[in-house]
Amino acid sequence: LSVGYGEIKFWETGGGRLLKTLPFVTEQQTGFRNTNNLAVSPDGSWAALCEREQVFLFDIDKLDLVDIFMQGTGAWLEQAVFSPDNRYLYVAARDEEKFDNYFIKKIEVATGNVTTVHEWKEPYAGTHDVGHLAVSADGSQLIVFDALAGSRLINLKTNKLVKSFKETPCLYA
Repeated sequence: LSVGYGEIKFWETGGGRLLKTLPFVTEQQTGFRNTNNLAVSPDGSWAALCEREQVFLFDIDKLDLVDIFMQGTGAWLEQAVFSPDNRYLYVAARDEEKFDNYFIKKIEVATGNVTTVHEWKEPYAGTHDVGHLAVSADGSQLIVFDALAGSRLINLKTNKLVKSFKETPCLYA
């Protein structure tokens, strides 16, 4: 997979032959922020693309756009990661109007149902972004790596903060 200005390209593994190019309308085409994150499901069947206020879900096997989530929510989407069982997509975002309000949303891939997992406030310093997300192998915990504020470990069964690691800010890989 590769992502460019308003399109996603599906490439043959190993051979490098272009299989399909799909256009999609993004905020980027209207002069806003570009695509933030491309997440691929653990089984390789789904790809999710975060782009400002929307998440594009692609079926990799069918080489097609399946759905668009979170349109018009006022969320500035930053990162995404699939659960180990491919059922959920976790998305880190901040409020578009109040940049110091952050939250994690859970999207049920089969239904598109969106729920809030966790919320927090951090002073916005102009470059303050969620750098990475990771879900534990058993799907019970989510770690949020924050560019300036450190990391947060969240229990996905209770949606509660387990621990905040503010003394170890994340460095981008």
